[in-house]
Amino acid sequence: MPAERKGLGEFHKGKGLKAFEKLIFLGFFSILVAGVPMISQIFGAFLPIPLCMVFLIYGRRVGGVFSLALLGVLIFLHSLTQSTPAPLPLMLYGLGLSLVIGEFVKRKAHPVKAFLFGGFSLFMVLGFFLFFSETFFDFSVKGEVEKNVMSVVKHYKTGPGAEFLAQGGEGTRFIKDIIEKPKDYVEQVMGWIPSAIFTTFFLSWWANFYLILRNESVWRSSEKDYPFSLNDFLKFRVGDIFIWLLIAALGLFLGGEFLLGDFGVIIGKNLLVCLGVFYFFQGFGLLIDFLVYAKVFGMIRMLIFLSMISFGMLSGVFLAILGVLDNFKDFRKSFKKKSNDDDEGDRL
Repeated sequence: MPAERKGLGEFHKGKGLKAFEKLIFLGFFSILVAGVPMISQIFGAFLPIPLCMVFLIYGRRVGGVFSLALLGVLIFLHSLTQSTPAPLPLMLYGLGLSLVIGEFVKRKAHPVKAFLFGGFSLFMVLGFFLFFSETFFDFSVKGEVEKNVMSVVKHYKTGPGAEFLAQGGEGTRFIKDIIEKPKDYVEQVMGWIPSAIFTTFFLSWWANFYLILRNESVWRSSEKDYPFSLNDFLKFRVGDIFIWLLIAALGLFLGGEFLLGDFGVIIGKNLLVCLGVFYFFQGFGLLIDFLVYAKVFGMIRMLIFLSMISFGMLSGVFLAILGVLDNFKDFRKSFKKKSNDDDEGDRL
């Protein structure tokens, strides 16, 4: 029986009321993350999670109707508040990621292979849209950066931020530099734009894939449906050969100006950040395995994650370095070896 018919059958007979309640819950969650002011601006990137679950549980037909209804609600809420993300681009983003993840799950693809193949494919589509928009429409990435920088300049020069700026001090020096030389700051930002777009996309793609697998109990009906789990996804490991590319990127970042001028430094830092995001994924999976090995669960694990979030980029850099070191010394083997030694000691 095709997945769509099976999904409709379960919805109508379904497991009846429970199936309907689950659909209502996913609809409420979708509106919460994508249509509520303040919340949607922070968590709108997680819209693919409920959409993907609807497609996996009920099939494409019900998922399509659900998406159209959700789009109508989001347009209505946006017209009332004007402070939520633009509904159409957000829905295109949500549908794109959710359909790709759902298709990989239905085809029983290994999550790491699905993550890499799907991620790079979607990123190429994003690159095409950006190129198309820059070529045929009145849109440019640099134009958007300039618009945002000038908005910040206006805020601190003649707007509410002027009072803060008048107080002086170390905290205002950076802002004053931007106000005095906004074009120079735009050029600095543009130097980071390729890696910023790349890492933002892959972090979003990874986070949605991770959370969908993390909450598999919502959409999985049996172990046979999808033979992999979150644990398989967290075994992500960057190939050893990429260490040489990482070294080359670091070399360009530190001394590229002697070879290619400023352009060499720009290439180095962008390549370094793009590679770093994949080592971050490896380091995060390693951290989870260590917490399981150390039997750290519940509130203590939550506090560890919250403290890492509070440190922001420093935590990301730490996990990326951990991922790099893991390529030289397989830490997971140490966990297993220590566990086996402990088991033997217990038996003795």
